[in-house]
Amino acid sequence: GAVLLFFGDIAEGSATTTSSASVQLQGVSSQDQFGAWISGPLDLDGDGDGDLGLGAPAADPSSRTGAGSAYVFYGPFVAGVNELASAADFTLTGTVTNDALGTVVETAGDFDGDGYGDLMVSAPKAQGNKSGSGVVYLVLGGSKRLSGVNDIATALDIGIQGLTTDDAIGYD
Repeated sequence: GAVLLFFGDIAEGSATTTSSASVQLQGVSSQDQFGAWISGPLDLDGDGDGDLGLGAPAADPSSRTGAGSAYVFYGPFVAGVNELASAADFTLTGTVTNDALGTVVETAGDFDGDGYGDLMVSAPKAQGNKSGSGVVYLVLGGSKRLSGVNDIATALDIGIQGLTTDDAIGYD
């Protein structure tokens, strides 16, 4: 998958091409479903610039098939950028095979009231309380930017699990 950002106005009824995108972000593999969920602008670090959250629920981090990934790119964005998802400022990876982390990547507003935006990421196929119950994770933003590649199990601040078998909490 790919995510294309276009700066400026695009007139209604006009045609444009992918090659005219201001910013191009590409998935790590052709099958990872990069961009299946797009959330932004977020402001996770409180700097006033829009940040972008992207899901790739079919990604295979660390050879965990379908574990999924969620990516955060901190703004501002500069025209002419063409990057792979692996260049994200912050990456969350699913814990086990077929978690589908990144099915939903969304702002949680300021959940903890500290003045910084927070991020919700879902893994609806994760084995929470029961088989296939799913988990929605909350990762708190703050003045210190989150960075690197992180397994969701070590990066989460709060996890909300589905109650019964096949709840699949976290599907849109």
